Order: sequence, then C-alpha cells, then structure tokens
Amino acid sequence: MADLGPDAVNEIFAGRAGFRDGKIVPIEDAKSDRKRQASPDGGGEAWPDPLDILGAPDLVGWPELTADCLPDRLYCCIMAEAERLSVDPCPLAAHVLAACAASIRDQWSIRPKANDPWTQQPRLWVCVVKSVGGRGTEMIRTAFSPVEGHNREAIKKWQAEHAAWKVRQKANSSEETEDPEPQCVRVLTNDATVEALSEILSKGGDHSKITVLADELVSVLGGFGKYKQHGGADRADMLKAYDGGPHTVDRIKRGLVFVPNWSVGVAGNIQERKLADLAPYLVDDGLFQRFMTIHARPMSIADDDQPLPVAAGDDYRALHDRLVQLQPVIKDGKPSPVWTEEKAARQGIMRLANRLAIDPTLPVLVRETAAKWSGLHARLTLIFHVVQLAQREIDGEQLTGRDLQCATGDATIRAANFMRQIVLPNLMRLGFETMPDGGTGQAHARWIAGYLLSRKAEAVTQRDIGRAYRDLRGMLNETIQAMAILEDAGWVRRSPSGRHDSITWVVSPAIHTRFAKAAAMERERRAAAHEAIRKAISEF
Repeated sequence: MADLGPDAVNEIFAGRAGFRDGKIVPIEDAKSDRKRQASPDGGGEAWPDPLDILGAPDLVGWPELTADCLPDRLYCCIMAEAERLSVDPCPLAAHVLAACAASIRDQWSIRPKANDPWTQQPRLWVCVVKSVGGRGTEMIRTAFSPVEGHNREAIKKWQAEHAAWKVRQKANSSEETEDPEPQCVRVLTNDATVEALSEILSKGGDHSKITVLADELVSVLGGFGKYKQHGGADRADMLKAYDGGPHTVDRIKRGLVFVPNWSVGVAGNIQERKLADLAPYLVDDGLFQRFMTIHARPMSIADDDQPLPVAAGDDYRALHDRLVQLQPVIKDGKPSPVWTEEKAARQGIMRLANRLAIDPTLPVLVRETAAKWSGLHARLTLIFHVVQLAQREIDGEQLTGRDLQCATGDATIRAANFMRQIVLPNLMRLGFETMPDGGTGQAHARWIAGYLLSRKAEAVTQRDIGRAYRDLRGMLNETIQAMAILEDAGWVRRSPSGRHDSITWVVSPAIHTRFAKAAAMERERRAAAHEAIRKAISEF
C-alpha cells in the first residue's frame, strides 16, 4: 500500500476500485475477475466435487444414500424397506451390509495390493447411533431376517443329528466306535463374551465365522475393560477377532481353547448418550476405531403398518440364500483371493484417509479411524463383489473363474462412494459431536462453512472471517489451517490475488446447490417436527 498514491488508496477503501496483479482496477473489473476465478470454465482449474467433511446436519444436511453407493439389487431392497419402516436408509444399509458379511463364507478374501500379500475378509463391525424409539430393533430384524433363518435351520439340523447320535451312543455303549459328536455350526449369537465365542468357533472349521447381534450394543462395548475383572484380556482377544485367523484363548479355569478361525462380526445399535459415556473406555487401544459407525436420522412415522413389496422381500431372501452357497476359486486346495482391476477409486480413498490421518486439527478418533480405511474399503469391495456375483447367478448367468476372482471396477467404485458419501460425514459427526476430544481447526472450519452457506458467498477474505467470527479475529495462522480443511474438501480455493494483508479464497459454486438445499430441507424437517409436537400438545 505504501507504493500507492492517496487517491488510489481512497478509491479502494471506498469500494470503487480493487487491487489486481499489482494494478488498480475499477471495482466492476475486480468483481468480474473474482467471478472468472469462481467459474470452472473461466480460465481456472475445474472445481472438484465438494465433500461433506463436517458431519453437521444443520450445515449440510444429512447424508443421502444414492444408487451409486450400493449394488443395484441391494439398494432397491433397502430403499423399499426404509420407506415401509419410516427409517433412515443409511443405518439400515449399514446393518444390511453386516448381514451380507455374515452370510458370505470366510473362505472369501480380497488382495487389494498387487505387490503385497495382505488380504482382507468379509467381516464388519457396525454401530448404529440412534435416539430412543429410533426403530433400531426393526432395522436389525429386517436386515438379519434371512441370516437368522439360516441360523435356526442350522440349529434344528444339529439338534436332530445330536439326538440321533445320542441314540447310537446308547445302543453302542459297550463298543468302541468312531462316531464323533455332531457340532453345531452357527452364524449368529447374542452372547458377546470371549468364552462363549471361543466355544462356538472352536467347534467350527478353518473358515468358521460368528456374528454378534446386539440390539443394545452397550452390552458388548460396556463389557470390555470397565465392568469385568479380566476385561483387558477380552479386549485383546476381540481386537484379534476383527482380523480372523487361528487363535488360542487361554483361561485359568477353562484351560487352552484353540480356534481355527477367530473371526467375529458385530452389529448393533446404541443411544448417543450411552456411547458418549463409554467413550473414555473405547478409543485408547483402537477397539472402537474398527467400527463403521452410522448415525440414524430422526424420521417422522406417517404409517408404521405398511406392507413390504413382495418382490423386494423375495429378492433379499434369495440373495442371502445365494451368498451362503457361493464359494471362491480353489487353487492347490486353498481358496484364492479376489483381486481388483480398478485402482483409481481405492487410491482416491487412500488419499482422503491419509489427509484425515495426519491432520492435527482433527480429533484423535477421526484420525485413527481413517488410518484403518484401507482395510474397510477392501472389505466393502469384497462384499459388493460377492453380492453382485449372487445377483448375476440369480439372473441365470453362468459365472466363470475370472468372474469369481476379479472384482469389477463397479464394485470398487461403489464401495468408495459409500465411504465418501455415508461413512465420512458420520465419522466427522462421531468425532466432533458424539465423542468429541478437541479439534479446534475443524470446529473453526464448520463455523466458516456455515458462514459461506448463509451468505451464499462467492469469495471470502481473512478480514471477512475475522470481522464475523471473534475466535479467529487477528488469528492468521489459525484461519489458514481452518481454510485448508475446506480447501482439501473442495469448498474453497486460495486466490493468488487480493490485499497483501488479507488472503482471499474463492468459493465453489457447487456448495450452494449441493449442501444449502439439503440444509434447508433439514431445517424444514425440524420446524415441521416442532410444529407437529406443538399441535399434538394443543390438541391433547
């Protein structure tokens, strides 16, 4: 400014001129320059699709489940059932994915890296955070109905075999015969103790698997470390159960129990308040970071007695029947891992995960959970791949060995879409609202995001932010850190021009069409809910 004449300075401060490329220009030229910067085809780099990294429904609305996030048949079944139950499709989808993982054999595995033997299996830990009366029981019942049917059939079959075995033992009591006792191969349990799980899995084969189904997940999460004398040992065992493989459980009273495949899936619901109470006991060793946590959006119930379309129900049951039967390619007597041709989608998820994992402004829970996304994306890709194979077989297609062994790019991309559009915003909400532990930079970014949306801003300066937001007034470094989060998310782009003492960021036009509309719908939903409550009270 010292190099400018007093008249030029007065013109700038009066708002009649701007400063661009070292020259004074009329304010209309300066405005058009900003518009060109904000336009993807105005000579600048095209805007990326903005990400919801805020997890704040009041700012950007709730995550919306779209058709490109799931296999086609699965998406149709979920949307039909969500409409019937009047529930949010996102948590229902999470439970459905956990149910599919429970039906798929642990023989299946995926090798996401070409130069690394590291593999992942179809095993998920799902936590749905809901309010009281959030219809969590109905969601679990719907998602796991086919799996529970298979579980009942397995128990009935074992009961008949065991009864026949007892008759043979009694008849041959005086003779020594090789007639081993039949074992019950189950796929579900409601008992999450290590003792019970090891007892069930020790009787299975090399690819046995059990899923813990908990309508109230607090019974599972609260049992490790806080209320049990040997909770620490149980936690260590459960951490290993997420990865599967041979395992030995040692207990003084029970002795040594060998499990050929220590593989445990988990699915359940929990109230937000109870999860917050358990937070100090869940995150210190990575236990909860292994969960895919989805928050359930409160939904108004217009009619809770709607019939499920017959086709949707039949399709879902037929899908699980086929998932149980499908087997991977066997080579040299061993199941062969699935591999993927599509690399760009996984690399995109890894870039996002790495960005989250190293950002010091984010809560520890967010950073540590994102660090495990490589495995989660691989597992989702595998589940989507096997589901798509089942769909193709149901439709009458004859699958080849390559079909079985090569995951399609479509499955990989849909898994990445599910993580970006559903898992990511829920993780942010988990870290900043449900189980907060700090993260001032992200808190500042959330405030600025709301400011940009409310003002429908095309550009914003560091001075604008400081004037409107006292916490960042005069805090240049902190402002830059907060804006860096929005830059990485595709919300803003730092402008090369502007005042020398106030940085300018150009705002992506896409945020006003994508997020503002969703936020307005959420505000309307809340207003309608409040009005319904007021009306109900006045009419009582």
